[in-house]
Amino acid sequence: MAGAALINSITGNSKFLSEQDNAGLFRQIERLNMQRIAHDLHLWTLAEYYKVQRIPRGLRSHLKPTMFMEDVTFKNRWEAILNKCSFDIMLLIMDRLQQETPVITLKAEEAERKIRAAVSAEQFKAAQAKLDESLRHFRLKLESRKRGKFLRDELDYTESRVYRWTPRERQQWRNQHNPEQGSTHRGGTHTEHRAEQVQVNTSASSSPSSFLYGSQDSLGSIRSSGEGEAGNTIKKKQPYRRRKMRW
Repeated sequence: MAGAALINSITGNSKFLSEQDNAGLFRQIERLNMQRIAHDLHLWTLAEYYKVQRIPRGLRSHLKPTMFMEDVTFKNRWEAILNKCSFDIMLLIMDRLQQETPVITLKAEEAERKIRAAVSAEQFKAAQAKLDESLRHFRLKLESRKRGKFLRDELDYTESRVYRWTPRERQQWRNQHNPEQGSTHRGGTHTEHRAEQVQVNTSASSSPSSFLYGSQDSLGSIRSSGEGEAGNTIKKKQPYRRRKMRW
């Protein structure tokens, strides 16, 4: 009874609790559209990797042979099995992305209908302009990141350093993580190659995966990834930590 009396004595209006959160709806629309953009770019990127028969670093197997390393045929078969596994996983991811994209689109459209019904046309137009600009920056940043990784992985295949258990890749990994000892190897100078990232291409893409290659202008203005050029900076030895997969 004491509780009921206390509640009855409280005056005020609590209808604000059930009112539609328009700002929250706009954030939901932004989040869903970002997710859709990320899914689209990831789908197109994986499709391009598959077309050129390359595997992203994040999907390469770390299993390595512990015997018969001198047997070239054995090592080639081992690598072929790992490649097949990675390519099958890529197909699985692409299939799932294709299923998920329509679901995200429907959720975004439903949230947009709710917000259109709750605010004036002028308010929606102003908010939509900010949203479009935010999504544009997000897309360009993500395209740039994926393009940099695509060029980096292309360099892996060009220099035959796809798997770390191969002799060349193993030595390069040691030199990278032991710079004090890896600057010279058997009398030779070790130069660390790093994939360079192409600046953001603001021109329209002619095909879904064209952002991975960049335009002629962007390819002419390649910049480094910001980690320091080899030979100019002596890095401290750092423990190896596997990077988390990012979009």
